[in-house]
Amino acid sequence: MRIIISTLVLLVLIGCSAPKPGDNIIQLDPKTWPTEKVALEDIIKEIRLVPLETKPQCMLGSVNEIQLTKDRIYICQDEKIVSFTDKGEFIRSFGSQGKGPGEFFCCNNIIANEAKSELLANDVNYRKFLYFDLDGNFLREQKLKYSGMELALLTPDLLCSHSGRMGFESEKNEMVLLDWNGTIIQKHFPYTESLFIDGGSGLADGISPNTCLYTKMADKHIYEVSPERIDILLTLDFGEAAIDTSFLSSVDDFFKVLLDPQKILGLHNLVNTSSHLAGSVVTGNRIRGLWLLDWHSREHRLLPADSTRSFGTCEGIPLHTPIQTWEDWFITTIDGIDWFESSRQLTETDKIKLRKKIPGFTEAEKVDQDGNPILIFFKFKAL
Repeated sequence: MRIIISTLVLLVLIGCSAPKPGDNIIQLDPKTWPTEKVALEDIIKEIRLVPLETKPQCMLGSVNEIQLTKDRIYICQDEKIVSFTDKGEFIRSFGSQGKGPGEFFCCNNIIANEAKSELLANDVNYRKFLYFDLDGNFLREQKLKYSGMELALLTPDLLCSHSGRMGFESEKNEMVLLDWNGTIIQKHFPYTESLFIDGGSGLADGISPNTCLYTKMADKHIYEVSPERIDILLTLDFGEAAIDTSFLSSVDDFFKVLLDPQKILGLHNLVNTSSHLAGSVVTGNRIRGLWLLDWHSREHRLLPADSTRSFGTCEGIPLHTPIQTWEDWFITTIDGIDWFESSRQLTETDKIKLRKKIPGFTEAEKVDQDGNPILIFFKFKAL
């Protein structure tokens, strides 16, 4: 009787985590990828721009991460966090590099928790969470037993973190769930052998409340993570371009794969809205395109991208692969110098049309080549 019960439990678990045949197995074979860029006007439904105010105290270089609340924009950089209004007006810069309270070696990512009116900054190198209020005032910090490069908020009290499979951590679990104070609650995907190609390639908003989506390098699945369980949501069939991870046991093996343009490392920068899922497809050491899935029709396509993450222009506005979402908007950025150069290509007739059509375009026209980045919000049409 005990054997029968154990078998039934096992079958239930397999049924919960294994992909169902048909709809959730998607062919993503490089042999079928398009070679020409898509006319983005055919698939982009709406665009709006938010130029970030340029002042000496808020000059931005690379943007590590963007977090939004109902009225704030937070930009995470290595050495500081900068907050703006939802219209891009500078509020304040806070946090700094150092070893003291409220200081970090590097701000790897941030999580805005509106329910608790707190902002969490993740410092992987010093293995600690730093907590600020939403105005940027330092509250406290918490030392951690491990360091995770990717974070997602499942509930106001629960975080999901990819801790890795490269053998640097004593926990030997590639994913953990933590409470808001950094205490490990659950551990998932235990491993014994390190995988040198590993990296947390994406934690995105889920399609259901209190969930997130998860992808990882050299893996063909997209997982849905909830406080109770982890399920395989989609399986991507890469065909001969899939990586056999059983041979990846050294750094040399990793670089062999990294230099192979025929092998898919996986989906990076996974981002999701209620209508579309998107992720950058990486082969060898470069982005090959933006993969886009329509949740309603289940149609999907690859939008070829170049080495700068650009997958084309829409209405003369360059679009790079998105790095964040807010409600039903995908969000990307464009540097002041790139915006300045691209806007010079627009005719006055183009500009008159865009001033009427695209919110924020008139303000963006004032940004010069030394200006802060512009946030570009966009939505896709149904595929």
